[in-house]
Amino acid sequence: MSSSTKNIGNFGEKIAKNFLLSRGYEIREQNLRLGHKEIDLIAQDQNWVIFIEVKTNACYWQDPEFALSSKQIRTLKKAISSYCFHNRINKNHIRLDLITITLNKSKKRARLKHYKDII
Repeated sequence: MSSSTKNIGNFGEKIAKNFLLSRGYEIREQNLRLGHKEIDLIAQDQNWVIFIEVKTNACYWQDPEFALSSKQIRTLKKAISSYCFHNRINKNHIRLDLITITLNKSKKRARLKHYKDII
């Protein structure tokens, strides 16, 4: 991954984190590595533990939600299961969300979409 791609990803995660905080979510973890998978954000909203995958794209013609493959979802599920086991979290109170961010550098704007409970 190039440093430019990593910078765009980090910027997107910062936008997503601020979005969640502004809506009353508590951030429990950020960039948590479990094996070879990283969970971008783990948040708490009342009794729910929410695992959030953040996809950021600087190309306005490509929607970032298409960047999440079925293989990535399987890997995320394994990481989530491991996290829940080690932290004694009831799986009936978890969900996986996707936040997509499309950056428009020329207008200095970002479009954010929050997809709840994607699996």
